[in-house]
Amino acid sequence: MKDLKEFEEILKRNDLKPTTQRKLIYEILLENEHEHLEAKEILNLVKKIDKNIGIATIYRTLDVFMELGLVSSIQDKYEINSKDKDGINPHFICDKCGKVVFVERLDYQSSIKDKLEQIATDNNFQMKNITFHVNGLCNNCQGEL
Repeated sequence: MKDLKEFEEILKRNDLKPTTQRKLIYEILLENEHEHLEAKEILNLVKKIDKNIGIATIYRTLDVFMELGLVSSIQDKYEINSKDKDGINPHFICDKCGKVVFVERLDYQSSIKDKLEQIATDNNFQMKNITFHVNGLCNNCQGEL
């Protein structure tokens, strides 16, 4: 996880200002790092602190964060990218209700990452992030069949 100081340095390296709104949205994501939040959920949390921020600002800021590799999006839900995930970001996604569950570190993640990095190198491709999704039905939705 990138702390606020590192976040501000990343913005400055990319000629972006660490505005109050950007810092606030990033802090909300940090505080909810184990959650996958929709933009409207982020807005509701931000509005508790600053009522002047609108949904357009949330979306614009999330787009900037995604371009910088700070945040990723799955099923229109956003999460902060974390260093301690070893560059692999696996998720289970329920096809019925849209629930997203992050898979904690797997024993074989390093070997998968090493193989993918080798393939990328062989193809002159610079990898930024490895994400994979497993689609199916969550426990609740299985019971509704």
